[in-house]
Amino acid sequence: MKQLCLLFLALLVVAALATPSHAVSYTWVGPTGSWSNAANWSPNTGTPGGGAGDYAYVNTGTCTLDSVPANPIERLFVSSAAGTGVLSIVDGANLQVGVTGANSAYVYSGSAAGASGAIYQSGGTVTLAKTGTGSMRMAYNAAGYGYYGLSGSGTTLSIAGAPMIAAAGAGLFEQTGGAVTMAGSVYITNGAAAWGVYDLSAGSASANSANGGFLMARAGGNATVNVRGTGSLSVKHSMQIVQSGGTGIVNLGAVGTGGGTITAYTIQSPIAGGVFNFHGGTLKAGPTFAEIIAGTTPDSDFITSDVTAYVYGEGAVIDTDGNNAVVNAALIAPNGSGLSSIAVTNGGSGYIAPPIVKITGGSGTGATAVAQISGGVVTGITITNPGVDYTADNLPTITLEGAGGSGYTLGTIELAANSSGGLRKLGAGELTLGGVNTYTGDTDVEAGLLSLTGSLASDVNVLTGAALEGTGAVGGSVVAAADSSVGPGTSIGTLTVAGNATLAGVLDVEYDSGTDAIDVLTVSGALDMTGGTIDFSDIAETPVALTQDAYVFATYGSLAGSMPTVTNAPGGYHVDFAYEGNQIALVVPEPSTMLLLVLAGLTLTFWKRR
Repeated sequence: MKQLCLLFLALLVVAALATPSHAVSYTWVGPTGSWSNAANWSPNTGTPGGGAGDYAYVNTGTCTLDSVPANPIERLFVSSAAGTGVLSIVDGANLQVGVTGANSAYVYSGSAAGASGAIYQSGGTVTLAKTGTGSMRMAYNAAGYGYYGLSGSGTTLSIAGAPMIAAAGAGLFEQTGGAVTMAGSVYITNGAAAWGVYDLSAGSASANSANGGFLMARAGGNATVNVRGTGSLSVKHSMQIVQSGGTGIVNLGAVGTGGGTITAYTIQSPIAGGVFNFHGGTLKAGPTFAEIIAGTTPDSDFITSDVTAYVYGEGAVIDTDGNNAVVNAALIAPNGSGLSSIAVTNGGSGYIAPPIVKITGGSGTGATAVAQISGGVVTGITITNPGVDYTADNLPTITLEGAGGSGYTLGTIELAANSSGGLRKLGAGELTLGGVNTYTGDTDVEAGLLSLTGSLASDVNVLTGAALEGTGAVGGSVVAAADSSVGPGTSIGTLTVAGNATLAGVLDVEYDSGTDAIDVLTVSGALDMTGGTIDFSDIAETPVALTQDAYVFATYGSLAGSMPTVTNAPGGYHVDFAYEGNQIALVVPEPSTMLLLVLAGLTLTFWKRR
């Protein structure tokens, strides 16, 4: 019996040694100092991460992490009570919150009414290891404020779960460097009262959810994403600007300077009202994504027709990057006037991070801005989108919310007339424009193929090696360089040009001998094909001999320049450049004409017609 008791006691000792120590909840009492100093925490018997599954609360003061805790912590709260708390993560830090799998792992900020929490990561590595929900919740309370600032060239933030920027209150994620990877769906606002901003001006971010996406205005609220400067955002799945109600705005490029890149499979707005603003940044098409969203096949369009897409004066850049992309949303010129500046007459005090800039009311819509601070004082406001249709007699209301500060006053709101730029099409692959596009700048096809099935308001320039095709209408003129290609139709069809057409490359004319149909280029102004080539190809599945005497494939207001080279004309036909007036046609020569052609050695001579 005694031996059995001793054995039982030994087993209890072994079990106790094998059981992890109970999690400790540490509260920062600093008020400023180092995470690794136990005297700055209560209880002051250790520091978060000294044991397994510890909790850390930073509800006041500033805590600086410059070390590597021995263990992952379970939960991190920055301002879970009214007041302000700041966590600064610097070089040398390596913080892991949670473990992979089912264990809870939370980073909360602003999780109580009147609470403002800010996390500044200027160095080191932060890993939120838990998969699924419950990883990062910024502005978790409807009356709270949450901030995450990422900077530094080698700084990394890895989120295995689904982060929420402005889960319920006012949240700002400001990235001026570093790299963010997000494995789960990303939410920008998740409540009717939420106001969330993701401002990416440098560094990279990737949203890698396989079946979710980058979801804005998920359950109402006001969601804004700015990608500008050297910032780069990659979205593996869809970018949904208004996912289930509220207001969503994406600004690509900085007002006046451009920059920024967004790569996505599709840009859509499941609830109508999402706005995408081009300010000179590059929108890059990701590869076709075969998986489904919520049990339905994703829209195949690159920018869907339920998105309002403005092209401001800085212009738009779309890079198909070897993929094929369809834009059925109209790319339109912004109307009226927008905000050009907001004066700060008194920056107030006590701001632990930039407050949210709320722009509401007035005659117009869509204006967005971000604030800057220094030493707790608001020093300026940067317009990230001017908006449309604002008037001097009905200006919007501007308020600054959150971040623990107060006492600010704003001055004059200036307006400026909006302008529109053009579109640059980059990269291999095909871009189809299917909308009624009203942007006023030139469309430059620099690489790949532009297929126009809608309409353009202005000129098109097709550069060397690039191609233009389609059944749409060009409101201006077309200039195609040597070694470029212009092809009416997408198989057989008509391409209409309201202005002039100068084609130094190939006019690619397809015909279908099986149906006796042929492409048609209609030019209202002057057609000049000096140095160019007209090339014919039969697209019939089973080619047969043509039967008609004439096939018109171009019309014009006038001809200019010299005769192009003709290649691959169907047997028995030649090109008549003045067929029945101002038309160009494949025709069967009359006998007398054929004799003259034979006597002339079938030589084409210089011509000029005006």
